[in-house]
Amino acid sequence: MATLMTCDPHITDPLAAELNAVIHGLQLAIDSGLTKLIVEGDSVSIIQALQSKDHNMSWLGNRVTEARNLLYQLEQWKLSAIPREANMVAHGLAKQALSVRQMEIWMEDAPTFILHAIQADVTR
Repeated sequence: MATLMTCDPHITDPLAAELNAVIHGLQLAIDSGLTKLIVEGDSVSIIQALQSKDHNMSWLGNRVTEARNLLYQLEQWKLSAIPREANMVAHGLAKQALSVRQMEIWMEDAPTFILHAIQADVTR
């Protein structure tokens, strides 16, 4: 397991933040040598944009293409839209990221402030 947290003060839109998180997560997975990945997110529109074969003409189109290119570097991947209440680990990281100045990465162990959310996810 790996956990990444970063804050980009230039990103103020929730969809852009969600897509940014996907891109950072994919890059971390690739850099860590992972070849098979399941990406879960509670933004149905981001998941659908990534699954679509069409050229994305939205203002996030270049970032969608960037995420797709990262996905194509993986041997096997799956994208799943999940309910917000099943994505509390990501929301805990996002909330905490508002107070960090640089990227933080945890390998193997999760940060203590999200352990309760991980436990809740495991018991669902």
